[in-house]
Amino acid sequence: MCKILSILILTISCLTSFSQSNPTQYLEKNRYSFSIDTGFDKASVDTLCNKFKDFRLILQAEGGSHYLKFYNKLQLIWTKLLSEKLEMKSIFLEFGAPAAICVNKYLTTGDSTKLYNSLNLGNKPNMELWKPYFKLNKNLNSKITFFGIDFNRPSSYLKALKLLLPEKVPPETLQDAISIIKNGDERINDCIYIQEINSRLGKELKNNKQELLKYLGSNYYDFERIILNKGTCNDERKNRNYNMVDNFLSYDTYSNDKIYYGELGMAHTILKNKVFASVLNMTEKFKNKVCVINLYCYNCTTPQEKVSNYPLNGIEKDILDYFIPLCNTDFTIFDLSRSSTLISKYKEYGQFLIIAKNQNWVKTAHNNAFGNMVADGSPISI
Repeated sequence: MCKILSILILTISCLTSFSQSNPTQYLEKNRYSFSIDTGFDKASVDTLCNKFKDFRLILQAEGGSHYLKFYNKLQLIWTKLLSEKLEMKSIFLEFGAPAAICVNKYLTTGDSTKLYNSLNLGNKPNMELWKPYFKLNKNLNSKITFFGIDFNRPSSYLKALKLLLPEKVPPETLQDAISIIKNGDERINDCIYIQEINSRLGKELKNNKQELLKYLGSNYYDFERIILNKGTCNDERKNRNYNMVDNFLSYDTYSNDKIYYGELGMAHTILKNKVFASVLNMTEKFKNKVCVINLYCYNCTTPQEKVSNYPLNGIEKDILDYFIPLCNTDFTIFDLSRSSTLISKYKEYGQFLIIAKNQNWVKTAHNNAFGNMVADGSPISI
């Protein structure tokens, strides 16, 4: 009898221990399916916005691969939701200030030639990506503006600087500086070339700051952010996280928005690592104000590279065991923001996790025509 009782107690103990460590019940109650084409239903929108309102940055990770085609639609889903519900008006992507300037010129003028040769798009801009933002801005009181926090790419550097120049004749003290920009050949997509130009303009900025401020007017800040960017086009495979934090904080000092939206590769978003998200989350102005939405791509492929979710390696087994079985649609977001020991180790990576299933890049003749793009014609970011 004692032996049977002991076995019973041990069995109950094991079952209790398992239930206390199994997150399935929590995950079932805190998941929201959505469509990459239509977004979230009203109940999910209200719940998510209630969560987001206490943060100053909503940061979406590009998990699996930069080349996966659904990221543009996901970016637009968040943009619409945050701009319409939380008055978000500033977005950054994994590019520098010059690329953002080219995009913003299109958004304010509707002239697509402003995008030519500025975002590694070959000889045509990717209008499938930018047209929805132009249309969205028409219906918003506070217009959407893009800003860059990464290094300056050669493809957009001179293009952007030329867009900043006013039509008026510069004073004599600035003629050398303006001549450097106007005579620069924006067709030369070369890192050394733009570094040499940037060095010369840096000296002009140091010697003639007040004259440049007066001449450029409201465009001076963008000019300064380009020239003083500590990152360079040689940094593509280096640790750029701290420089991106500095650039983000510089923009925040200028704009002081109550909330931002950003999208970066997942190597920059994991909260437990010393990357952009975690470093910014520890600064005075953004302490515990960064909300990270990581993404795990399951059964996804691209022809360019093997799809990898390596930043989530530490919890990948649990994702496969507990999260994936609960995903009845191609896109599911899990809320990990609550205080619960059941999900605390997942929350260390980010407050939310999207599971994307069965997302496959299909190569077509249309894609081949424009070179460095993903399947729906989107520019990639590294």
